[in-house]
Amino acid sequence: MHNVKFPLGKILSLLAILSMLFGSCQQDNDVQPTGSQTSANDIAVLKSFLSETTGTPLNDITFADDTFLIDGDMVMPLQNARDHYVKSQTEKSAAGRTEQRQYMYLLTPAVAANITVYINTDVPAVWVTAINQAISNWNTGADSKIHASVTTTAAGASITVSMNAAIEPGVIARALLPDAAGNAGSTVQINPAYTSSLPASQKQFAMTHEFGHNFGFRHTDQTNGTLITDTPVTDANSVMNSVVLNWNGFTFYDFIAFGVVYPHQPGTRRLLRYYSSANTDHFYTIHTNEIGPTGNGWAFEGGSGYVYATPTPGTVPLYRYYDAVTMDHFYTMNFGEVSWTYEGVACYVSATQVAGTRPLYRYFNTVTKDHFYTLHLGEVSGPSWTYEGIACYVWQP
Repeated sequence: MHNVKFPLGKILSLLAILSMLFGSCQQDNDVQPTGSQTSANDIAVLKSFLSETTGTPLNDITFADDTFLIDGDMVMPLQNARDHYVKSQTEKSAAGRTEQRQYMYLLTPAVAANITVYINTDVPAVWVTAINQAISNWNTGADSKIHASVTTTAAGASITVSMNAAIEPGVIARALLPDAAGNAGSTVQINPAYTSSLPASQKQFAMTHEFGHNFGFRHTDQTNGTLITDTPVTDANSVMNSVVLNWNGFTFYDFIAFGVVYPHQPGTRRLLRYYSSANTDHFYTIHTNEIGPTGNGWAFEGGSGYVYATPTPGTVPLYRYYDAVTMDHFYTMNFGEVSWTYEGVACYVSATQVAGTRPLYRYFNTVTKDHFYTLHLGEVSGPSWTYEGIACYVWQP
């Protein structure tokens, strides 16, 4: 596997997973870029703003043809940069802050749920395949609010993918960042120089990466910026690193970051599922660091819907119990349903089906003494499994 970089010559430090495009903006001495003509001072102010909010060093941000190029493959038109700057100042004033605050480049929930991608006719078949694979990756592997689909109509498409032979040598592709209204970055441009030389697996990685920029994620191998909640300082195989790797799926912390930034239900956290073959026990938690990607024989099995971490109108507690004899974890809305060790409230769920929720089913294995909770009725079967009904309702399409 060779490591082809998005911006050639960029040194990786393997920084945290998917740090979002946000940072600190100092209110004191702010200068407002104004007017149709852009002065050198205006450009300097906007470059400083983009550096602070993306975590990108100033010398990795260039300006030409009314466009900022950030860290090699992230693109921001001048007007979009102005709009983001004005929005950040408006939000700062509304918050009444006099010190530093954070500013994020995000899609609105409605936009995130319905992204359309138009593939221009100049895009070769090998890249079309990679684009379709990337869309599938985001739709099925991210388990987030983001959902994209291909459209055959250019007008009105959220994102247009095309070829651009004028892209700088050493850059595989580049993508626009979201605008200040919360729309997806509207273009991905591919360097045709890599059509023959880049392996198919790396093309898939590159397209998945570029769509990440369209959705508001920045390079994870930057040393600046603020980390997404529950993500670490390093994640060597993150899809948002600036080095192109062979595609091997999203990492655990990619998966965590997507759920933090774009949950299916605003304000919720993903319920994580683990399994220990040694203990024949399934375990569920909203706390990423309670086990992490792996730990003490636990294997991560993905998400089991979204839930609330604190009491929210319309929710009830889901209690967690543990039996040291059978090494079984048990989750229930009925406090005292079992006389086991009580481990506290796991999360807050809905006791009835409301808009945006689906059942979390409960099974019990009479042989291994394992309680199992799943979004998929019939996920387990056989004479040892007993269906025990709906445990609760969680937020999941």
